[in-house]
Amino acid sequence: MHITGSVTGGGSTILLDVRVRRSGGGSGTLVMDGGKLRMVAIGKTVYLSGDRTFWKKSGASSSMAKRMVGKYLKTNAANKDYADLLAFYDLRQLAENLLPPNGLQVAGPESLAGSRVITLRDDTGARYSVALDGPPYPVRLAGKDGTDAVALDFTEYGKPVSLTPPPAGQVIDVSQVG
Repeated sequence: MHITGSVTGGGSTILLDVRVRRSGGGSGTLVMDGGKLRMVAIGKTVYLSGDRTFWKKSGASSSMAKRMVGKYLKTNAANKDYADLLAFYDLRQLAENLLPPNGLQVAGPESLAGSRVITLRDDTGARYSVALDGPPYPVRLAGKDGTDAVALDFTEYGKPVSLTPPPAGQVIDVSQVG
């Protein structure tokens, strides 16, 4: 599946463009606080390649941020330092994070980008649009709760997602970063 959109919370916005495999893993980019991060998750191995702004905002020194540009930091899915970022590549965890604990109410059928959908709402007014034609896949989630907001589109269900690790010469193991 292809997920595009934005998530705003805690005073910052994350723009995302990611492709996820049903079996887990994926690849894509996240833009946060002006920094850009490319991620590839293959099995339990995760590669992160950020621009200088991303690494500096992540707490890296200027020299470390400069060293990391053009490289991929190799870590694993269990690394708690990157758990929030990796949630976009685990469909079960993504669903748990996006679905409300108090359930959904049917708002009714409508049209979205020329397609028929059923819209569901949670207790904050967030709108969950699900396809009525074909498989009942989620197609959009949009809503705002205080200063937090989400606007995500879900497309390209069933389309293959190719995952290739970066060249070994561009990889730095997280254990080598100090």
